[in-house]
Amino acid sequence: MSKALLVLCLLTVALLAGCGGDPGPDWPEQVSPFAGFWKGAWTDSTNNQTGTAEVVIRTDGKGSGMVTNTTLGLQGNASVAISSKGSATFTYQYAEDTYLLNGTLFISEHTDKSVHLVGLLKEYYNDAEFGTVSVDLVKQ
Repeated sequence: MSKALLVLCLLTVALLAGCGGDPGPDWPEQVSPFAGFWKGAWTDSTNNQTGTAEVVIRTDGKGSGMVTNTTLGLQGNASVAISSKGSATFTYQYAEDTYLLNGTLFISEHTDKSVHLVGLLKEYYNDAEFGTVSVDLVKQ
C-alpha cells in the first residue's frame, strides 16, 4: 500500500471516529409552568360546598397535597397531574370516598403581583358527574 493511501485511510478513520462520540450537550427537560407550591380556595356551587387545597406540583407537572372540605368538615389526600397547556386531573379521597376532577387550569397574574392557578373542573364520584368546582390557588 502506498504511503499516500495509508495516510488517506488513517485520516478517514480519524474523521469517522470523531463523528461517533458524545452527541453534545443534553437538552434541558421542559419545566412545567405550573411547578410550585399552591394554596387557596375551591367552591363547588353545584353541591353548595367550599374548602381549601394545598398542592405541590413538581417540574414534571405531577404533584400531591391536601384537600379540606370546610362545609362537611372533611380532609383528604390529593394527587394532581397537569399538562404544560393546563389540562388537569385531580384525584382526592375522604375516608373511603374517591373523587376525580378534570378540566383546564390557567395561570393568572394579579395587579398585586400574586400568581393564581384558576379554572373550572368537572367533579366525578363513582364514575358519575357530581358537580363543578372552581379553584383559585395562589403560588406561595
